[in-house]
Amino acid sequence: MALNPMVIPAAIQSAIKKYVAEWNAGGPQDVAFDTAHLRLLLPHRIYRYMGEHRAGKADLGSVKPAGWRCFARTTQGNLVMLDAFEAEQHTGFRLHVGSMPERWLRVIRSARRNKRLAGGPYSMRTMVAPAVHLSCLWFSTSRGKHHFLAMEGDVAGVAARWMTRAEWRTTIADSTTRSAILWKQARTARRPRRHQGSAPPFLQESQLR
Repeated sequence: MALNPMVIPAAIQSAIKKYVAEWNAGGPQDVAFDTAHLRLLLPHRIYRYMGEHRAGKADLGSVKPAGWRCFARTTQGNLVMLDAFEAEQHTGFRLHVGSMPERWLRVIRSARRNKRLAGGPYSMRTMVAPAVHLSCLWFSTSRGKHHFLAMEGDVAGVAARWMTRAEWRTTIADSTTRSAILWKQARTARRPRRHQGSAPPFLQESQLR
Protein backbone atom coordinates (compact mmCIF):
# COMPACT_ATOMS: atom_id res chain seq x y z
CA MET A 1 0.00 0.00 0.00
CA ALA A 2 2.69 2.47 -0.96
CA LEU A 3 1.70 6.08 -1.43
CA ASN A 4 3.25 7.61 -4.54
CA PRO A 5 5.41 10.48 -3.24
CA MET A 6 4.56 13.98 -4.39
CA VAL A 7 6.97 16.88 -4.36
CA ILE A 8 5.73 20.46 -4.18
CA PRO A 9 7.28 22.53 -7.01
CA ALA A 10 10.18 24.73 -5.94
CA ALA A 11 8.29 27.94 -6.75
CA ILE A 12 5.38 26.90 -4.50
CA GLN A 13 7.74 25.83 -1.72
CA SER A 14 9.41 29.25 -1.90
CA ALA A 15 6.00 30.98 -1.74
CA ILE A 16 5.04 28.86 1.29
CA LYS A 17 8.25 29.77 3.14
CA LYS A 18 7.63 33.45 2.41
CA TYR A 19 4.04 33.16 3.66
CA VAL A 20 5.17 31.40 6.85
CA ALA A 21 7.76 34.11 7.52
CA GLU A 22 5.10 36.79 7.07
CA TRP A 23 2.79 34.83 9.38
CA ASN A 24 5.48 34.79 12.06
CA ALA A 25 5.80 38.55 11.76
CA GLY A 26 2.11 39.39 11.97
CA GLY A 27 0.12 36.30 12.96
CA PRO A 28 -1.07 35.11 16.38
CA GLN A 29 1.76 34.53 18.84
CA ASP A 30 0.50 31.06 19.76
CA VAL A 31 1.00 29.85 16.16
CA ALA A 32 4.61 30.28 15.02
CA PHE A 33 6.98 28.34 12.79
CA ASP A 34 10.66 27.53 12.72
CA THR A 35 11.30 28.80 9.19
CA ALA A 36 14.87 27.45 9.12
CA HIS A 37 13.73 23.86 9.74
CA LEU A 38 10.21 23.88 8.27
CA ARG A 39 9.10 20.42 7.08
CA LEU A 40 6.12 20.09 4.76
CA LEU A 41 4.50 16.77 5.63
CA LEU A 42 2.39 14.56 3.34
CA PRO A 43 2.18 17.06 0.44
CA HIS A 44 -0.50 16.29 -2.14
CA ARG A 45 -2.56 18.02 -4.78
CA ILE A 46 -5.84 19.84 -4.17
CA TYR A 47 -8.43 19.49 -6.91
CA ARG A 48 -11.55 21.61 -7.23
CA TYR A 49 -14.82 20.40 -8.69
CA MET A 50 -15.84 22.97 -11.32
CA GLY A 51 -19.23 21.59 -12.36
CA GLU A 52 -21.48 22.77 -9.51
CA HIS A 53 -23.97 24.35 -11.91
CA ARG A 54 -24.54 21.18 -13.92
CA ALA A 55 -27.54 20.02 -11.92
CA GLY A 56 -28.03 16.28 -12.02
CA LYS A 57 -24.65 15.52 -13.65
CA ALA A 58 -21.18 14.97 -12.25
CA ASP A 59 -17.97 13.68 -13.80
CA LEU A 60 -14.23 13.68 -13.15
CA GLY A 61 -13.76 15.84 -16.24
CA SER A 62 -15.07 18.77 -14.21
CA VAL A 63 -12.30 18.39 -11.62
CA LYS A 64 -9.31 20.69 -12.08
CA PRO A 65 -6.04 21.05 -10.10
CA ALA A 66 -6.19 24.06 -7.78
CA GLY A 67 -3.09 23.89 -5.60
CA TRP A 68 -1.33 21.93 -2.87
CA ARG A 69 -2.10 20.78 0.67
CA CYS A 70 0.43 19.76 3.31
CA PHE A 71 0.84 19.49 7.06
CA ALA A 72 3.45 21.15 9.27
CA ARG A 73 4.36 21.51 12.93
CA THR A 74 4.52 24.79 14.79
CA THR A 75 7.32 25.64 17.20
CA GLN A 76 4.93 24.53 19.97
CA GLY A 77 4.60 21.12 18.31
CA ASN A 78 1.00 21.60 17.16
CA LEU A 79 -0.07 20.29 13.78
CA VAL A 80 -1.46 22.69 11.16
CA MET A 81 -2.81 22.10 7.67
CA LEU A 82 -1.67 24.51 4.96
CA ASP A 83 -3.32 25.02 1.58
CA ALA A 84 -1.54 26.84 -1.26
CA PHE A 85 -3.86 27.80 -4.13
CA GLU A 86 -2.26 28.53 -7.47
CA ALA A 87 -3.48 31.46 -9.57
CA GLU A 88 -2.05 33.12 -12.67
CA GLN A 89 -0.55 36.10 -10.86
CA HIS A 90 -0.12 34.92 -7.28
CA THR A 91 -0.43 32.09 -4.75
CA GLY A 92 -3.17 32.25 -2.11
CA PHE A 93 -2.99 30.52 1.25
CA ARG A 94 -5.29 29.09 3.87
CA LEU A 95 -4.07 27.87 7.26
CA HIS A 96 -6.11 25.38 9.31
CA VAL A 97 -5.34 25.31 13.04
CA GLY A 98 -6.94 23.75 16.11
CA SER A 99 -8.12 20.13 16.23
CA MET A 100 -9.10 19.80 12.56
CA PRO A 101 -5.61 19.05 11.14
CA GLU A 102 -5.03 16.23 13.65
CA ARG A 103 -8.41 14.72 12.80
CA TRP A 104 -7.72 14.88 9.06
CA LEU A 105 -4.32 13.25 9.52
CA ARG A 106 -5.83 10.42 11.58
CA VAL A 107 -8.37 9.78 8.82
CA ILE A 108 -5.62 9.74 6.18
CA ARG A 109 -3.51 7.27 8.18
CA SER A 110 -6.51 5.02 8.71
CA ALA A 111 -7.42 5.19 5.01
CA ARG A 112 -3.91 4.16 3.97
CA ARG A 113 -4.40 0.88 5.84
CA ASN A 114 -7.71 0.14 4.13
CA LYS A 115 -7.92 -2.99 1.99
CA ARG A 116 -9.33 -0.93 -0.91
CA LEU A 117 -5.83 0.39 -1.49
CA ALA A 118 -4.08 -2.98 -1.35
CA GLY A 119 -2.28 -4.48 -4.31
CA GLY A 120 0.06 -1.73 -5.46
CA PRO A 121 0.99 1.94 -5.25
CA TYR A 122 -1.67 4.64 -5.27
CA SER A 123 -1.97 8.41 -5.46
CA MET A 124 -3.88 10.61 -3.02
CA ARG A 125 -5.48 13.97 -3.64
CA THR A 126 -7.85 16.24 -1.73
CA MET A 127 -10.92 17.23 -3.71
CA VAL A 128 -13.18 20.11 -2.72
CA ALA A 129 -16.53 21.25 -4.08
CA PRO A 130 -17.01 24.61 -2.31
CA ALA A 131 -20.40 25.45 -3.77
CA VAL A 132 -21.95 22.34 -2.22
CA HIS A 133 -19.66 22.26 0.87
CA LEU A 134 -18.13 18.86 0.14
CA SER A 135 -14.57 17.61 0.63
CA CYS A 136 -13.07 14.20 0.08
CA LEU A 137 -9.84 12.28 -0.27
CA TRP A 138 -9.50 10.93 -3.79
CA PHE A 139 -7.35 7.81 -4.18
CA SER A 140 -6.26 6.40 -7.54
CA THR A 141 -4.68 2.95 -7.64
CA SER A 142 -2.13 1.70 -10.14
CA ARG A 143 -4.89 -0.46 -11.63
CA GLY A 144 -6.90 2.60 -12.60
CA LYS A 145 -9.52 2.34 -9.85
CA HIS A 146 -10.83 5.40 -8.01
CA HIS A 147 -11.89 5.49 -4.38
CA PHE A 148 -13.41 8.50 -2.61
CA LEU A 149 -13.42 9.09 1.13
CA ALA A 150 -15.95 11.81 1.93
CA MET A 151 -14.91 14.05 4.82
CA GLU A 152 -17.82 15.50 6.75
CA GLY A 153 -17.48 17.67 9.83
CA ASP A 154 -19.78 16.97 12.75
CA VAL A 155 -19.96 17.64 16.49
CA ALA A 156 -17.56 14.77 17.21
CA GLY A 157 -14.97 15.87 14.66
CA VAL A 158 -14.52 14.50 11.13
CA ALA A 159 -16.70 11.68 9.86
CA ALA A 160 -15.31 9.72 6.90
CA ARG A 161 -17.35 7.65 4.47
CA TRP A 162 -16.01 5.56 1.58
CA MET A 163 -17.73 6.01 -1.77
CA THR A 164 -17.44 4.42 -5.19
CA ARG A 165 -17.13 6.54 -8.30
CA ALA A 166 -20.85 6.12 -8.96
CA GLU A 167 -21.74 7.10 -5.39
CA TRP A 168 -19.50 10.16 -5.65
CA ARG A 169 -21.32 11.23 -8.80
CA THR A 170 -24.68 10.76 -7.10
CA THR A 171 -23.59 12.72 -4.01
CA ILE A 172 -22.33 15.66 -6.08
CA ALA A 173 -25.38 15.63 -8.32
CA ASP A 174 -27.86 15.49 -5.42
CA SER A 175 -26.03 18.24 -3.51
CA THR A 176 -25.90 20.41 -6.62
CA THR A 177 -29.60 19.98 -7.23
CA ARG A 178 -30.46 20.87 -3.62
CA SER A 179 -28.19 23.92 -3.74
CA ALA A 180 -29.81 25.11 -6.96
CA ILE A 181 -33.27 24.85 -5.38
CA LEU A 182 -32.17 26.73 -2.24
CA TRP A 183 -30.50 29.49 -4.29
CA LYS A 184 -33.65 29.89 -6.36
CA GLN A 185 -35.80 30.12 -3.24
CA ALA A 186 -33.43 32.67 -1.71
CA ARG A 187 -33.49 34.87 -4.81
CA THR A 188 -37.29 34.70 -4.95
CA ALA A 189 -37.58 35.64 -1.26
CA ARG A 190 -35.42 38.73 -1.79
CA ARG A 191 -37.48 40.11 -4.66
CA PRO A 192 -39.89 42.96 -3.69
CA ARG A 193 -43.54 42.16 -4.12
CA ARG A 194 -45.53 44.07 -6.69
CA HIS A 195 -48.68 45.80 -5.41
CA GLN A 196 -51.81 46.66 -7.33
CA GLY A 197 -52.86 50.29 -7.67
CA SER A 198 -50.91 53.49 -7.83
CA ALA A 199 -50.45 54.10 -4.11
CA PRO A 200 -47.38 52.65 -2.33
CA PRO A 201 -48.35 50.07 0.32
CA PHE A 202 -46.71 52.01 3.15
CA LEU A 203 -49.08 55.03 2.78
CA GLN A 204 -51.87 55.21 5.33
CA GLU A 205 -55.48 55.72 4.23
CA SER A 206 -55.45 59.24 5.64
CA GLN A 207 -52.53 60.10 3.37
CA LEU A 208 -54.48 59.09 0.28
CA ARG A 209 -57.30 61.58 0.86
